Amino acid sequence: MTDTIIQASLELELVNNNNQHSSYESLAMVKENPNTTLSTNFECRVTNIVDSNSMFLLEILDSNGVAMSMMLHSRFHPINSKLLNKQIRFTHCHSFQKRFVNENDQLITQSVILPTEIFVCLIEPTVNPLDGQFLVEQFTHLLEDVDLSGIQNGTQYNLSLQVVMIPQFELKDIDENFSLDLILSDPSGSCILTLYGTQAKLALLISIGDTVYLWNPQFNSKKFKNIGNFNQINLEYGSETVLFLSANKQSIHCLNESFDTPTNFENSKDRILVTNIPTECVNLTIYGRIISNISLNEYGGLKQYHYQLRIQDKSGSCDVTLTDTIARKAIALEVGMFVIISGLSSCVIRDKKHIIGNDQLKSDILCISNNPAIISSSCLHKLIPLSVAIDTTVDFFYCRAAIVSIIPRTTINIHSDCSKPVEIMGVKHFCSTCQILTNDILQIPMMDMVLDDGTLQMEFDLSLHVCRELVHDQGIASLDGLLFETLHFGITNFRNAFRIDQICFDPPIYSQILDWKIDQSKVKRIRH
Repeated sequence: MTDTIIQASLELELVNNNNQHSSYESLAMVKENPNTTLSTNFECRVTNIVDSNSMFLLEILDSNGVAMSMMLHSRFHPINSKLLNKQIRFTHCHSFQKRFVNENDQLITQSVILPTEIFVCLIEPTVNPLDGQFLVEQFTHLLEDVDLSGIQNGTQYNLSLQVVMIPQFELKDIDENFSLDLILSDPSGSCILTLYGTQAKLALLISIGDTVYLWNPQFNSKKFKNIGNFNQINLEYGSETVLFLSANKQSIHCLNESFDTPTNFENSKDRILVTNIPTECVNLTIYGRIISNISLNEYGGLKQYHYQLRIQDKSGSCDVTLTDTIARKAIALEVGMFVIISGLSSCVIRDKKHIIGNDQLKSDILCISNNPAIISSSCLHKLIPLSVAIDTTVDFFYCRAAIVSIIPRTTINIHSDCSKPVEIMGVKHFCSTCQILTNDILQIPMMDMVLDDGTLQMEFDLSLHVCRELVHDQGIASLDGLLFETLHFGITNFRNAFRIDQICFDPPIYSQILDWKIDQSKVKRIRH
């Protein structure tokens, strides 16, 4: 359940943050201002195809009823018959004014769009049976079928792939040295489609969740690698490549099976374990427990945070070096917590594998051990009696118990920015985590709690961030007011030491709904 929830939230965030949300203009703009077509996106329907001396002229019509003619680029000539009555999307095009005299001896001026390579054809396999048949017959390969010998022998692989990620970019950034990496996948694996220069504008015509059908894609054999049981494949938009597209609602697999999305677990593979992380990979996601952490910051003020976590899962452990925003988020977490870290990259430096995360990679970290959505929803968590949890030594569990007593221990000074203890150095305090002198400190009373759920009464440590939440964030004036309150707790068991990492002060969502229904029934009875 945890994997499903986290991957769903990451997918939603990915879609919201990465889709370009392109708009499509009317062909009337071409007639009014021909110079704007280089940066304008169009979506039209092909109403007729005219073959004139091996040149194909498309008659196109937009949604506003504006008609024009368009010359078809030579790379699309082999599939010209597939374009009739299809929707097409294109951009980065020029136009010219064609003048001729009609049968009435009148001088006619007509705008014609010149050929462009930034062009995709939309197909609707669920609506048009011929489209479905075309996909089944032609797009028969999966990524696992691609091998280096086939690439070197010139084998044509036609692939149907779902768009997983489209990096954000600005049109002003596109030049001859610009490149854009799209992440695509099918049920057998994932790959990268690299678009160079103006080819990057193709990304404006597709969205995350769409299915692209790559006819005769080009493979970069220099970047082809065999890693363990899978191949690392890099595709390119070659001179003979054609891109068909099914919008998200029309996307189907060429074998009439639904494409897997990150939240469809029917055919999903096991996640990558930390000891099996391949080298020179991007967009990695790992899940595990923090078993140690260390600050890599240098004394003298920080231009950039550096923080290292050691993450452990069932296969072993690995070190992850974080910088920028994700490092600041990770600093507040404590040893023993479970986290999922996305957007990581692996590389080899001096014969040693390094796993890194930063703002440029759009890395993020989400803590499972104090996730408010899980503890506040009875549908997402399972309450375990204290006696059962202690006997089975689970790593992390939720329980519902009453606070019997609160036992003060000591008061510590922490840096408010990173929530880590500081040392007194004269009139200021030194934060060894951030490696700076600061007076921005908070005094946090550390304490233990004795909980009783009816099956067992036991004393637990409170984590530092929970103590801070009780005293400062929640603004609780007197902790005695919590005595005998029955609340939900998230408890971590790390190396046989139990610690409260989360307290839910609000009633669980399901309980709130029940209370609301009871209140409504009371209102109805009063009205009656």
